[in-house]
Amino acid sequence: MTANNSFRITLRTVTPLYLGGAERQPELRTPSLRGLLRFWYRAMDPDFRKHESSIFGSGGKGGAGALSISFPDVPLKPNLYNIQTDEKESPGIKYLAYPFYMKGGDRKAVRPGSQFSVLHTIRPWADRELSDLTRKAVVAGWWAICNLGGIGNRSRRGFGSVTCVGVETDWPEASDTGVKLTPSSTKEWIDSLKNVLSKESGLFKRITSGEHSCLIQGSWILLLAQDKRKEGYNRWQQALEYIGQKYQEFRKNRKLSENAALGLPIEDRDGTKVRGVKHERSASPLIINVVCIDGHYYPVVTLLNCRVLAPDEQVHLVEKHMEKTIARPSANFVTAFHDHVKDDLLKGVEL
Repeated sequence: MTANNSFRITLRTVTPLYLGGAERQPELRTPSLRGLLRFWYRAMDPDFRKHESSIFGSGGKGGAGALSISFPDVPLKPNLYNIQTDEKESPGIKYLAYPFYMKGGDRKAVRPGSQFSVLHTIRPWADRELSDLTRKAVVAGWWAICNLGGIGNRSRRGFGSVTCVGVETDWPEASDTGVKLTPSSTKEWIDSLKNVLSKESGLFKRITSGEHSCLIQGSWILLLAQDKRKEGYNRWQQALEYIGQKYQEFRKNRKLSENAALGLPIEDRDGTKVRGVKHERSASPLIINVVCIDGHYYPVVTLLNCRVLAPDEQVHLVEKHMEKTIARPSANFVTAFHDHVKDDLLKGVEL
């Protein structure tokens, strides 16, 4: 039974879900999910600066936001997922999981097929406008998490992918025919993608400029399939292995300085490292996900607008006791990944 200010979503893990916690125990935490929903809200609403603290809260005087998040069911139980043994014949998956398999592969993860629910409620003091915005932010956020991103560590590299298996709510945004949280076909999936991000009728207006991670003109989203047959894979391992090998191929014969465009820091096996002078760490603009549609698995690759380096920032190569300035990576480097996988493209959307 749900009230008109609540939204309960039930999810199933598609790929291993790595989460933080004491002694590396996978543990779902409300602050982490709140932060993830906030990230995707910022990626889609051009007016996020006006509203995000009212919706999600702030650490300052603003206090709690309109959105409350809780877990109504028994917490997820960690299982020992050992990449070294479970995926010993899967170099692509191991590549995406780096560095988790380097320390004995004993990092615990929630196994694929596990289910959990998240309950969202809007606090009673929220006025109508704030309630409307909060509902949009939640629905848009979960749509993006299920279709573009994931949850937890290495979620930008295909781990922590989840699929929606049920929603309990009477929020109109969740029942909107254009927003499919559980698409039943690849056509529905791509139609939902276009509807959510539409300039005219999307959940939010289209972002036209921004220096943060966002979906903007020049971004693209690719749904990939098995070559030749253009069908989905029967197992999540096949989908993740395919995109892992493609990603490894793309990076393999390129300079470390070029690969810096995919996020910082970059470190080679011999300890050589590439880092920005101002940014020791920067998130990758390329996000890999695995979606489950009608029982089949498809890799999804999303390119966000994401500034890895400041406009005037130098890039340093650090090897042993020497550090030197090297050329910045080309702005077109990441977009070349589109061409690298184009033969296996099933559907694609460019903003």
